[in-house]
Amino acid sequence: MKRVRIILLVLLIIPVLLSACTTGGSGNTQVPTTTPSGIRLPPQWTATPWSEPAADSEQEPAGEWEACPDDPAYPMSSLRAGYTAVVSNDIVRTIQLRDIAGWSGSQVVASLQPGEKVDILEGPVCLDQFIWWRVHSIVYAVDGWTIEGNQYESWLLPEQ
Repeated sequence: MKRVRIILLVLLIIPVLLSACTTGGSGNTQVPTTTPSGIRLPPQWTATPWSEPAADSEQEPAGEWEACPDDPAYPMSSLRAGYTAVVSNDIVRTIQLRDIAGWSGSQVVASLQPGEKVDILEGPVCLDQFIWWRVHSIVYAVDGWTIEGNQYESWLLPEQ
């Protein structure tokens, strides 16, 4: 009888111990992001897929270039005026479209949804530590300014 109690106790404790081991014992429940190719990223990073446009595309591959060469604090860019871009599907928020570039004095005129396509009309404008592009929302038929992303991720990507 005593042996049965010990076995039951061990069977109850093992799942708890295994659970503590898999979370590092810290109670951290953040699940790391995984890229489409299976690479695990730290929780604070977001995978931003990008590949060269198809050979039959009208756009030439952008590659990365210094949109703001006078200030190294700005990230590299993959966009150019005249391109079509798409809002990344890896984000879970909308992207604000503003009437003027910059945060100060600007008003939100629309919100761009993940997967939405925009035509890049003008830019880049380097302001407030962000790269701003004037775009035309195909869905809302409105023009406005939006940022390409931040130093960790881009959410406005060249159309593939």
